[in-house]
Amino acid sequence: MWCGIMIRSLFEAIANNPPDFVDARHGGEFEDRIDAFLRHDLNYSRLRNTDIADWARLKSAVLMKSSAAPVPNDHAVADSYILQPNGKQNYPDFMVFEAGEVVCIEVKFGKPPRPVWNSGLPRPNGFYILGRRGKGDATFFRGADVVSAEESEQMHAFFDRMRSEEQAFNDSRMSGQRRGFEVYVRKAFMQSKKYNKHADIDFYNSPDRRRLEQNVLDYFG
Repeated sequence: MWCGIMIRSLFEAIANNPPDFVDARHGGEFEDRIDAFLRHDLNYSRLRNTDIADWARLKSAVLMKSSAAPVPNDHAVADSYILQPNGKQNYPDFMVFEAGEVVCIEVKFGKPPRPVWNSGLPRPNGFYILGRRGKGDATFFRGADVVSAEESEQMHAFFDRMRSEEQAFNDSRMSGQRRGFEVYVRKAFMQSKKYNKHADIDFYNSPDRRRLEQNVLDYFG
Protein backbone atom coordinates (compact mmCIF):
# COMPACT_ATOMS: atom_id res chain seq x y z
CA MET A 1 0.00 0.00 0.00
CA TRP A 2 1.00 3.61 -0.35
CA CYS A 3 0.22 7.00 1.10
CA GLY A 4 -2.47 8.91 -0.78
CA ILE A 5 -3.74 11.21 1.95
CA MET A 6 -5.43 13.68 -0.39
CA ILE A 7 -7.57 11.27 -2.40
CA ARG A 8 -8.43 9.45 0.82
CA SER A 9 -10.18 12.68 1.87
CA LEU A 10 -12.70 12.22 -0.95
CA PHE A 11 -13.74 8.79 0.29
CA GLU A 12 -13.82 9.98 3.89
CA ALA A 13 -16.13 12.83 2.90
CA ILE A 14 -18.47 10.43 1.10
CA ALA A 15 -18.53 8.07 4.10
CA ASN A 16 -19.11 10.85 6.63
CA ASN A 17 -21.52 13.06 4.66
CA PRO A 18 -23.13 11.09 1.82
CA PRO A 19 -26.07 13.52 1.34
CA ASP A 20 -23.60 16.24 0.37
CA PHE A 21 -22.87 14.18 -2.75
CA VAL A 22 -26.07 12.22 -3.35
CA ASP A 23 -28.57 15.09 -3.12
CA ALA A 24 -28.68 15.19 -6.90
CA ARG A 25 -31.34 14.77 -9.58
CA HIS A 26 -29.29 12.58 -11.89
CA GLY A 27 -25.92 10.93 -12.33
CA GLY A 28 -24.40 13.96 -13.98
CA GLU A 29 -25.03 16.08 -10.88
CA PHE A 30 -23.57 13.35 -8.68
CA GLU A 31 -20.39 13.38 -10.78
CA ASP A 32 -20.36 17.18 -10.66
CA ARG A 33 -20.23 17.11 -6.87
CA ILE A 34 -17.26 14.77 -6.91
CA ASP A 35 -15.66 16.98 -9.54
CA ALA A 36 -16.23 20.04 -7.35
CA PHE A 37 -14.73 18.30 -4.31
CA LEU A 38 -11.55 17.46 -6.23
CA ARG A 39 -11.20 21.02 -7.53
CA HIS A 40 -12.31 23.10 -4.56
CA ASP A 41 -11.72 20.97 -1.47
CA LEU A 42 -8.54 19.26 -2.61
CA ASN A 43 -7.38 22.04 -4.94
CA TYR A 44 -6.57 19.54 -7.67
CA SER A 45 -5.99 20.75 -11.21
CA ARG A 46 -8.37 19.54 -13.90
CA LEU A 47 -6.50 18.41 -17.00
CA ARG A 48 -7.28 17.01 -20.44
CA ASN A 49 -5.83 13.82 -21.84
CA THR A 50 -3.87 15.94 -24.31
CA ASP A 51 -1.93 17.34 -21.33
CA ILE A 52 -0.42 13.90 -20.66
CA ALA A 53 2.72 12.88 -22.50
CA ASP A 54 2.50 9.38 -23.97
CA TRP A 55 -1.26 9.34 -23.42
CA ALA A 56 -1.76 6.23 -25.56
CA ARG A 57 0.44 4.14 -23.26
CA LEU A 58 -1.37 5.32 -20.14
CA LYS A 59 -4.77 4.74 -21.71
CA SER A 60 -3.79 1.18 -22.60
CA ALA A 61 -2.70 0.47 -19.01
CA VAL A 62 -5.89 1.95 -17.56
CA LEU A 63 -8.15 -0.06 -19.85
CA MET A 64 -6.71 -3.46 -18.91
CA LYS A 65 -9.90 -5.21 -17.81
CA SER A 66 -8.60 -7.85 -15.39
CA SER A 67 -5.48 -6.40 -13.79
CA ALA A 68 -5.29 -6.02 -10.02
CA ALA A 69 -1.98 -4.15 -10.22
CA PRO A 70 -2.07 -0.40 -9.59
CA VAL A 71 -1.58 1.83 -12.61
CA PRO A 72 1.80 3.49 -11.97
CA ASN A 73 2.10 7.24 -12.25
CA ASP A 74 5.40 7.72 -14.04
CA HIS A 75 4.32 11.07 -15.47
CA ALA A 76 5.41 14.46 -14.21
CA VAL A 77 1.87 15.09 -12.99
CA ALA A 78 0.34 14.94 -9.51
CA ASP A 79 -2.53 16.49 -7.56
CA SER A 80 -4.50 16.52 -10.80
CA TYR A 81 -7.28 14.63 -12.53
CA ILE A 82 -9.02 14.14 -15.84
CA LEU A 83 -12.80 13.94 -16.02
CA GLN A 84 -14.09 11.26 -18.40
CA PRO A 85 -10.70 10.82 -20.11
CA ASN A 86 -12.03 8.24 -22.57
CA GLY A 87 -15.40 9.84 -23.24
CA LYS A 88 -18.66 10.15 -21.33
CA GLN A 89 -19.80 6.55 -21.69
CA ASN A 90 -16.43 4.89 -21.12
CA TYR A 91 -14.35 3.87 -18.11
CA PRO A 92 -13.21 5.60 -15.97
CA ASP A 93 -15.19 8.67 -14.97
CA PHE A 94 -12.21 10.13 -13.12
CA MET A 95 -8.51 9.50 -13.62
CA VAL A 96 -6.72 10.95 -10.59
CA PHE A 97 -2.96 11.49 -10.62
CA GLU A 98 -1.45 10.81 -7.21
CA ALA A 99 2.22 10.44 -6.33
CA GLY A 100 3.08 6.96 -7.57
CA GLU A 101 -0.33 5.87 -8.86
CA VAL A 102 -3.03 6.83 -11.31
CA VAL A 103 -6.28 6.17 -9.44
CA CYS A 104 -9.25 5.28 -11.65
CA ILE A 105 -12.70 6.03 -10.25
CA GLU A 106 -16.01 4.97 -11.74
CA VAL A 107 -19.22 6.60 -10.49
CA LYS A 108 -22.68 5.02 -10.62
CA PHE A 109 -25.94 6.61 -9.54
CA GLY A 110 -29.48 5.24 -9.39
CA LYS A 111 -32.36 3.79 -7.36
CA PRO A 112 -31.60 0.03 -7.19
CA PRO A 113 -29.53 -1.48 -4.35
CA ARG A 114 -27.00 -2.47 -7.02
CA PRO A 115 -25.97 -0.69 -10.21
CA VAL A 116 -26.58 -1.74 -13.78
CA TRP A 117 -23.21 -2.99 -15.02
CA ASN A 118 -23.98 -3.71 -18.69
CA SER A 119 -20.56 -4.54 -20.20
CA GLY A 120 -18.62 -2.71 -17.47
CA LEU A 121 -17.63 -5.48 -15.08
CA PRO A 122 -15.85 -3.98 -12.02
CA ARG A 123 -12.13 -3.79 -12.76
CA PRO A 124 -9.94 -5.21 -9.97
CA ASN A 125 -7.68 -2.14 -9.77
CA GLY A 126 -10.50 0.40 -10.11
CA PHE A 127 -12.42 2.23 -7.39
CA TYR A 128 -16.21 2.49 -7.49
CA ILE A 129 -18.48 5.09 -5.91
CA LEU A 130 -22.20 4.24 -5.80
CA GLY A 131 -24.88 6.82 -5.06
CA ARG A 132 -28.45 5.84 -4.25
CA ARG A 133 -30.88 8.39 -5.64
CA GLY A 134 -33.62 9.49 -3.27
CA LYS A 135 -32.06 7.73 -0.27
CA GLY A 136 -29.22 10.13 0.66
CA ASP A 137 -26.78 7.24 0.75
CA ALA A 138 -23.50 6.44 -0.97
CA THR A 139 -20.89 3.73 -0.65
CA PHE A 140 -17.62 2.74 -2.33
CA PHE A 141 -15.29 -0.20 -2.85
CA ARG A 142 -12.22 -1.37 -4.69
CA GLY A 143 -13.01 -3.59 -7.64
CA ALA A 144 -10.78 -6.46 -6.49
CA ASP A 145 -12.90 -6.80 -3.31
CA VAL A 146 -15.96 -7.55 -5.45
CA VAL A 147 -14.58 -9.34 -8.53
CA SER A 148 -11.14 -10.95 -8.32
CA ALA A 149 -8.64 -10.73 -11.16
CA GLU A 150 -9.11 -14.46 -11.81
CA GLU A 151 -12.91 -14.17 -11.95
CA SER A 152 -12.62 -11.18 -14.23
CA GLU A 153 -10.35 -13.05 -16.63
CA GLN A 154 -12.73 -16.01 -16.73
CA MET A 155 -15.81 -13.91 -17.46
CA HIS A 156 -14.15 -11.83 -20.15
CA ALA A 157 -12.67 -14.98 -21.70
CA PHE A 158 -16.17 -16.45 -21.93
CA PHE A 159 -17.29 -13.60 -24.18
CA ASP A 160 -14.09 -13.82 -26.22
CA ARG A 161 -14.95 -17.45 -26.98
CA MET A 162 -18.56 -16.56 -27.79
CA ARG A 163 -17.48 -13.84 -30.19
CA SER A 164 -15.14 -16.25 -31.91
CA GLU A 165 -18.03 -18.69 -32.33
CA GLU A 166 -20.25 -15.83 -33.50
CA GLN A 167 -17.80 -14.99 -36.28
CA ALA A 168 -17.42 -18.60 -37.34
CA PHE A 169 -21.20 -19.17 -37.36
CA ASN A 170 -21.92 -16.04 -39.40
CA ASP A 171 -19.15 -16.86 -41.88
CA SER A 172 -20.33 -20.43 -42.41
CA ARG A 173 -24.12 -20.14 -42.06
CA MET A 174 -25.21 -16.57 -42.76
CA SER A 175 -23.34 -15.74 -45.97
CA GLY A 176 -26.38 -16.83 -47.95
CA GLN A 177 -29.07 -15.37 -45.71
CA ARG A 178 -31.31 -13.39 -48.08
CA ARG A 179 -32.21 -10.62 -45.64
CA GLY A 180 -28.80 -10.16 -44.12
CA PHE A 181 -29.59 -11.62 -40.69
CA GLU A 182 -26.71 -12.63 -38.47
CA VAL A 183 -26.18 -13.68 -34.85
CA TYR A 184 -24.76 -11.16 -32.40
CA VAL A 185 -23.44 -11.82 -28.90
CA ARG A 186 -24.10 -8.88 -26.58
CA LYS A 187 -21.61 -8.61 -23.74
CA ALA A 188 -23.34 -7.89 -20.43
CA PHE A 189 -22.82 -8.61 -16.76
CA MET A 190 -25.48 -8.65 -14.06
CA GLN A 191 -25.90 -9.59 -10.41
CA SER A 192 -28.62 -11.92 -9.19
CA LYS A 193 -29.20 -14.87 -6.88
CA LYS A 194 -30.14 -17.19 -9.71
CA TYR A 195 -27.01 -19.35 -9.48
CA ASN A 196 -25.94 -18.58 -5.92
CA LYS A 197 -28.88 -18.09 -3.56
CA HIS A 198 -26.48 -16.84 -0.89
CA ALA A 199 -24.98 -14.14 -3.12
CA ASP A 200 -24.61 -10.70 -1.54
CA ILE A 201 -25.97 -8.34 -4.21
CA ASP A 202 -27.09 -5.31 -2.16
CA PHE A 203 -24.14 -2.94 -1.80
CA TYR A 204 -25.93 -0.61 0.62
CA ASN A 205 -27.23 -3.18 3.10
CA SER A 206 -24.39 -5.65 2.72
CA PRO A 207 -22.87 -6.98 5.95
CA ASP A 208 -19.51 -6.38 4.23
CA ARG A 209 -20.20 -2.74 3.41
CA ARG A 210 -18.08 -1.21 6.18
CA ARG A 211 -15.24 -3.62 5.48
CA LEU A 212 -15.25 -2.75 1.80
CA GLU A 213 -15.21 0.96 2.58
CA GLN A 214 -12.48 0.57 5.19
CA ASN A 215 -10.37 -1.38 2.70
CA VAL A 216 -10.44 1.64 0.41
CA LEU A 217 -9.46 4.02 3.22
CA ASP A 218 -6.69 1.67 4.34
CA TYR A 219 -5.43 1.39 0.76
CA PHE A 220 -4.81 5.10 0.68
CA GLY A 221 -3.01 5.13 4.01
